[in-house]
Amino acid sequence: MSSPFAVRPATVADLVAVSSMLGETWHASYDSIYGRDRVSELTARWHSPDKLLGGLANKNGVFLVVDHESSIAGTASAVSDDCGAHVDLLRLYVRPSHQGGGLGAKLLEATLRRFPRAQDIALDVEPANLRAIAFYQRQGFVAAATVSDCSGSGDGIPALHMVRKTTAWSAT
Repeated sequence: MSSPFAVRPATVADLVAVSSMLGETWHASYDSIYGRDRVSELTARWHSPDKLLGGLANKNGVFLVVDHESSIAGTASAVSDDCGAHVDLLRLYVRPSHQGGGLGAKLLEATLRRFPRAQDIALDVEPANLRAIAFYQRQGFVAAATVSDCSGSGDGIPALHMVRKTTAWSAT
């Protein structure tokens, strides 16, 4: 990974840029699955700056961004249970122009380092997003179940629930 990429905690000042990056990334990933209008509607609700603001205040969570030059190249957020043994990866996205170069793995590792007592980490991913599933498999995640409502959002979006035991990864 080249040095112009810097992973750091997100701030309130980042939220508009993160929201925009998420919109771009979601359209690139999901327009062919859900259609442009549905993706626009979902990103407006799920990734608005106001919605993202809640991720900054979670005492059991982490919300990271990757700076690249003068823009946000990626973001990740995760939360743990109160004892820190179980982590849910809520969001891991890399701007389409930066995908495929290891930035997602770097961001995942930085996220996991924030949870040193974690015994496992879980996530939900769209079953038709084969590129994301292949990425998570390379990172040691295995399919555990299918769910009919991704992350319990109430939007009826199906998901593949994937889990990785901490013994399957090591922070470098």
